[in-house]
Order: sequence, then structure tokens, then C-alpha cells
Amino acid sequence: MDIKKIALYAGGFIASFVVMIALIYFLYPYIDSERVAEVKEQIEMQVKEPTASPNVSPAQTGTSSTQGSSSVRERMEALAAAERQKREYEATIDSLKSEMERMAEEYRVSLENQAAGVADEEVENTTKTLLNLDEETLAPIANRLDHSELMKLYRAASNMQREKLLSALEPEKASEILKEALL
Repeated sequence: MDIKKIALYAGGFIASFVVMIALIYFLYPYIDSERVAEVKEQIEMQVKEPTASPNVSPAQTGTSSTQGSSSVRERMEALAAAERQKREYEATIDSLKSEMERMAEEYRVSLENQAAGVADEEVENTTKTLLNLDEETLAPIANRLDHSELMKLYRAASNMQREKLLSALEPEKASEILKEALL
């Protein structure tokens, strides 16, 4: 099928749909005449009594002065109750927000602790691996590390490994590590 045929079929379908909608719109009063009569009566009643609405009973419209004042009083009480309920909902929302923030902070701290634990474990494994090397191989590697990395290795190492690390380092770096470790 080419595009012209598809467009022709689509146009025919849309046109027939529009014609059917128009027919139903104009024929509906003849199809369901009872419902049309009910709607007309409701419209006429609303025109005659502009204060009345379809959802308000005649007692609520305030036709007499005592009913009017009680109706206003009831509406004021309902409004005050709605205000109280609104304040309660706002307080609940605020408490839920603060609880959510507290829980998010706890979760963040938990994740940081887990990350620190993983990092400590990685430092420990790296320390074991590096300090298992002989001093000739360890010396060039350890001398290229910066001060903070060397401190992490020193703190994670056992006494024998510390001795091996310090002996593999240049004397200046070894003295800096010892100074900081003793503080």
C-alpha cells in the first residue's frame, strides 16, 4: 500500500467518526427524552433560585434568618475544623521531612563508614603485598610514594613490616614518617 491509499483510508475513517459524533449530538434529545427533561427542569430551578446549587439542600440555603445564622455558624465551625486539620497535616509533614532527613544522614554516615572500612582493608592488603617484597624491590617503589601514602602504609604495617619499610626509605623520608608517628 502506498501513502495515498493510507491517507485516503485514514481520512475516510476520521470523516465518518466526525459525522457519527454530530448525529449523536443532535439526535440525543430524541433518544433519551426523559433525561433531557430532567436537565431542563434543573436548569429552570437554578434560574428561579440563583442561590441554590444542585448539591445544597433547601435547609442549607438559609431561607429564614435563624437558619441563615446557624448556617453561617456551621460553616465557620467547619472552616475552623478544616484549619485545625490543615495545621495537623502540616505538622505531620514537617515531622516526616525531619525524620527523612535524619534517616538520610544516618544512611550517608553508614555508607561513609563502609567506604572507610573497605579503604582500610585495601590499605592493609596493599601493605602486606608491598612489604612482602624484598628491600631492593621495595625501596624504589616506597621512595616514589608521597608522605600521606607512606603514613597509611606505616600505620597499617606490623612492627617487622614497619622496620622493613623504614629501612627501604631514604633517610629524610624515614625521619619524617617517624616524627609524625611519634606525635
